[in-house]
Amino acid sequence: MHPSPSPPERFVVSALLFFGLACTLATPLSAGYDEETHFIRAWEMAHLYFVPNEQLGAKLPFPAIYWDLSYRRQPIVEAVEPGLWSKYGALPLDAQDYVYANVVTRSVYSPVLLLPQAAALRFLGLKLQLPALAVYYSCRIAGLLSYLVLCWLAVRLIPYGKWLLAILAVSPMAVFQASTISADTLSNGIAFFFLAGSLALARTRELGWKHWWMQLALLALLLAGKVNLIFLGLLPFLLVSPSRFRPRYGYLLLAAATLALFLVEVVGWNVLAYSMFTRALEGADPAEQLRFILANPALFVEIIARDIWMNTPAYMRGWVGVYGYNYWPVPGLAYLLYPLAAILSLRNTEPAPAPARRTRWILASLFVLGFLLTIVSLYVAFTPARSLLVAGVQGRYFTVIMPLLFLAALGPHLGPIWRRPHGASRLPLGQDSAVPAVLALAALLLYTLGLILSYHVPCGSQYYRWSLCYQPQYKNWAPESVSSPPVSPSTTLTQEIVPACNGMSELRIWINSNGTDPNASTTLLLRAPTQEKDLIRKTYRNQVLPEDAWLTVDFPPEWNSGRQLYLLELTGSSPDGIRVAYSEKPEYLDGKLFSNDVPQSQDILFQVGCIQGLQAWVGVGR
Repeated sequence: MHPSPSPPERFVVSALLFFGLACTLATPLSAGYDEETHFIRAWEMAHLYFVPNEQLGAKLPFPAIYWDLSYRRQPIVEAVEPGLWSKYGALPLDAQDYVYANVVTRSVYSPVLLLPQAAALRFLGLKLQLPALAVYYSCRIAGLLSYLVLCWLAVRLIPYGKWLLAILAVSPMAVFQASTISADTLSNGIAFFFLAGSLALARTRELGWKHWWMQLALLALLLAGKVNLIFLGLLPFLLVSPSRFRPRYGYLLLAAATLALFLVEVVGWNVLAYSMFTRALEGADPAEQLRFILANPALFVEIIARDIWMNTPAYMRGWVGVYGYNYWPVPGLAYLLYPLAAILSLRNTEPAPAPARRTRWILASLFVLGFLLTIVSLYVAFTPARSLLVAGVQGRYFTVIMPLLFLAALGPHLGPIWRRPHGASRLPLGQDSAVPAVLALAALLLYTLGLILSYHVPCGSQYYRWSLCYQPQYKNWAPESVSSPPVSPSTTLTQEIVPACNGMSELRIWINSNGTDPNASTTLLLRAPTQEKDLIRKTYRNQVLPEDAWLTVDFPPEWNSGRQLYLLELTGSSPDGIRVAYSEKPEYLDGKLFSNDVPQSQDILFQVGCIQGLQAWVGVGR
């Protein structure tokens, strides 16, 4: 009979169910990383097309309702539309017709990684014809439950560090990825399961055929994951010596079988899938990048070392947790509580002995290898050729790597975190595990509350950070791309502004004074036409204005500014006036831009700052 679930098992299941479901329901459609493209891939697979981009488009159109409701496609990042479910919740998949052209997916990973979502789509969407929103969130829940099962099995199987693994499996970032439609959902779960299963098998004194097949099954599952997991395949070969296999040739046979699986699952699949990969990375050329590395090995080492030195803090913040595409800030206290929980859980409190020194060295070495490979692989495959900077590295990629570091540090050599009074009874969770568990739950709670506030309450993040609420939040931020003609006596710009928040007290505009007449001037006027008053009327010498940066102006708070019309007007005294950054297309839908009273197809890049949240509570500016 199997033993009843241990406290770490119950912890990981409960945390993922509660916080995972909360994030699943609170995160808007397609607000997860690459969620839209993964959902398109699941849509393909639901129709039994497993090669990406094989039938998408005219042969297999995509439901337009998901396109129209995609948070990722909003030009301005803002709170979710109130009453979304009441307005769209009953609509079927074909409610807004289908998209027949320009439908492609960049998700070219193994079909295994999106099988739960594709199965939910096929059964609930295609067969039962449930409403579109119900189908979408069911796909998320299917992925979350798959991750939960893999993590529960991992915590159950691992011979030591159960609390540590449980806490690492419910990092805010891991929970967010598991709660959205992503290849990371199963890939991360596979990594935890493989690591735990391999460590458990390595504890076996002799590995017979049963253990051989178990390890091969783990390797087959691992190779179906994302490419950043492949290095973990070295673990069983490093942990177990050939002499412990029965028969003796089992080690070599396992290596040969693993190589065959690698050729089929990784090499074969990628040759097939990437031939259908239609999105070329601008400037990226792996072959040219490799030639550059071979010709400049010292420079390559310097590039990687500099990236590690400068960006590791950002990578670690991303490992703890960010919201999709980093649109909104995470409550800062979560970045303290969660790492503290992981560190405090290093004390090995299980009855099983801690990992041997050799095992810890192997885990530490694989951590270094995985950390370096993550950065190097993105430099080769993603970064534009010959670049001196590494592009594309995100903290979420280290979710599967950090357990190696923490498990390598696990052991009795750390000593108790605190001393228990003599004769005192243990807490229900174990005194050494109660505090880390509570800290991890507190971090998850803050992360989830921040997510709900950010995505569903206008200026919601100002309720946990002390700053103005800046609106609008641009998704496609590229102020250097398009600029206005010089602001001059013959060119006057007028931008309509309708703030989304009350308490407006600041205006900032992205301008560039480079190349202007230094003796000329620019006049900025912000009017409230309905109130017939000027909030700002200032004239600046061009020589004091910023070059390619914000021009920021404060004024007394407008406490009823929400949804009121204001007019921003810029005029210049010289033909060589400043230039103002424009959006690449009309993104600010609440107001128009006029040049000499002629409507334009773009908008000025501006933001208004409002006193909201904590500052409004304490009465700042009143």
